[in-house]
Amino acid sequence: MPRENVAGSAKQLSYTLFAAARHNRVAGSRGPACWLEQWLKWWLSLIINGYSVYLYLGPLEDEIFSPMIPGFYTDEFVQELNRRHELMWGRSLLETYHFEDLDAANFIQWMSNSWGQPRREWQQLGPIDAWRYGSNWEKVVSDKHVREALKHPKILQDEATRLFNAIRNADYEQDSSHWRTFPAPDVNYRAAMHVDRWMAWTCREFKQNPIKSVQLGEEVYLNDRQLPTLRYTLVRADGSELKGELPFEYLPKSECWTGVEGLDWHLKN
Repeated sequence: MPRENVAGSAKQLSYTLFAAARHNRVAGSRGPACWLEQWLKWWLSLIINGYSVYLYLGPLEDEIFSPMIPGFYTDEFVQELNRRHELMWGRSLLETYHFEDLDAANFIQWMSNSWGQPRREWQQLGPIDAWRYGSNWEKVVSDKHVREALKHPKILQDEATRLFNAIRNADYEQDSSHWRTFPAPDVNYRAAMHVDRWMAWTCREFKQNPIKSVQLGEEVYLNDRQLPTLRYTLVRADGSELKGELPFEYLPKSECWTGVEGLDWHLKN
């Protein structure tokens, strides 16, 4: 059996045992089930994080994620998948992924956003000289960029401008299932939760009442989470304002900045 198939089978077996152990613990069983759960967490960490280096023998930019199987996904399949999801995580697929309905059509639409699409892992491989910074290279590189951002506010002012311009120029007609590439494929923002709802709110609100201007603070400072942050005031067409603080986090593997939670208007309205 190919090595990747062995790893996949081991991971699937581990997930199944983990679900069983978790189910027993929730049901009131103690002792062996709790011990098994802890052991499986350790075992899964070895499988998932078992490699520190990957060698790609072709241009990763040209690869696509595994395509979906035509005619395989039925309503019955989705119902069974939902049953297993509830067993493992205690909530339904509807609650987790916000499908409009629990059927094959909605499942296929959601899965098609990533399956069969170009892989994005090549954007998260990190710099080729990461080894120079040691095993803690991600923190070392991130800290370096944070120091530079605090010393030169224009770095994050430019990043914030890119983010707001991407939101202003985004396609407000697209479905919220495209949240992975919103507001633009090369512009990053991470909401605290429900990023699809953030996209839906942004499209609805700024379509009805567009962004007129954005004013950025001149100071970059560390917030209580030690993230470099700047203040903003967004003015809409009717004169109303959205004000707040916009933290940024540097992503060493992607070699870029991402806005973090400061634009979560969907959680406030």
